[in-house]
Amino acid sequence: MWFTSLRQKFTTQSNNKKITESKQIRSLVSKIQKSRAHLTIRVKDRRGTEHEFASFLLKIDRQLAQPRLVFDELFPLVGNRLLKVGDNFNVHLDSNGIVIEFAARILRVEHEQESALYYCTLPEHVSHQQRKAYRVKIQNKLDFPVMLMSDNRSAIKGNLGDLSHTGMRVDLYQSVNPPLQQGEIIQNCYVAIAKGKSLRFSAQIKHVGNHRSEERKYIGLHFTKFEKNGGQAISKLVLALQSKGKK
Repeated sequence: MWFTSLRQKFTTQSNNKKITESKQIRSLVSKIQKSRAHLTIRVKDRRGTEHEFASFLLKIDRQLAQPRLVFDELFPLVGNRLLKVGDNFNVHLDSNGIVIEFAARILRVEHEQESALYYCTLPEHVSHQQRKAYRVKIQNKLDFPVMLMSDNRSAIKGNLGDLSHTGMRVDLYQSVNPPLQQGEIIQNCYVAIAKGKSLRFSAQIKHVGNHRSEERKYIGLHFTKFEKNGGQAISKLVLALQSKGKK
């Protein structure tokens, strides 16, 4: 996958890099577009509260001297009410430990068959980071209940299947209707990490699958936002589970 070559190209000297060279930026966004990668779009409302939505980079309009990035409508659809010409939003992509972030400004909005397309500026710089994502499998005897909640769904319950610094697998207790979709944003996620203590976070669905030995489904989640100190708590839990697994 192209993320592998990207890791080799931009992380030889440091795990963090700010890309400013125009040719590299154009090449990078072109690869993102061709891969149909699921993107997390972060938008602030009038009160300054940040919200997260899912989208794709549909195409790159090269008819002008300065190419325009064309993003698909936001999901959930309520996010489209927050955007208008002149607004800025942040684009976040995380795949295989490679994190890419950049800002985009809306120059034009087009409506096609009840959907919106956002024509945006090419970023002046792109943040690139490599994260090591050690994944620890949860032993069967351990119980870490998970609950997923969003505005357009009933509560979804499951148990933690594995955990890393960047995401988790959740084994679902029941079938979900409508079916969960790859790229979907779950705004309110809770995992019980100790008696009487749970962590709240938002996440994007990266994978939906079926267990081979059972009819139950599981989903792979990527963390997009934690409450205060939530990221540190996850890191501590990963280390604790890793140590427990070695005993």
